[in-house]
Amino acid sequence: MDIFRITAFAVCGAVLSLVLKEYKPWAAICLGIICALLLFFEVLQQINYIFVSVRSIASGLRVNIEYIDAVIKIIGVSCISRFGTEICRDAGQNAIAANLELAGKIIIVILSLPLLISVINLITGVL
Repeated sequence: MDIFRITAFAVCGAVLSLVLKEYKPWAAICLGIICALLLFFEVLQQINYIFVSVRSIASGLRVNIEYIDAVIKIIGVSCISRFGTEICRDAGQNAIAANLELAGKIIIVILSLPLLISVINLITGVL
């Protein structure tokens, strides 16, 4: 199962980073970032399968694909901003992490506005 391989890689990277941190702290941060990126790209390939499946289901149900795309983009922005935020925090850059987190939230609000407008139009149309 992939989770065992992914977990083993993450634990090895964490242990190596801890050992390296004593001698070369900057190298430990670089190793942590590289491990995190490799894990992210490994999982990203599997996430693509989920997105393709959701689009397939949505097209079968006659759901507007623009809504599905918006939700997929929102999930993507959330994952990427969280990933970057945690890397910044691991590097001790809390101010940068906070700003990245805020930027992710603002982008999510912007992406969700068309969905919100559609829901409001639907509600006012019923009333």
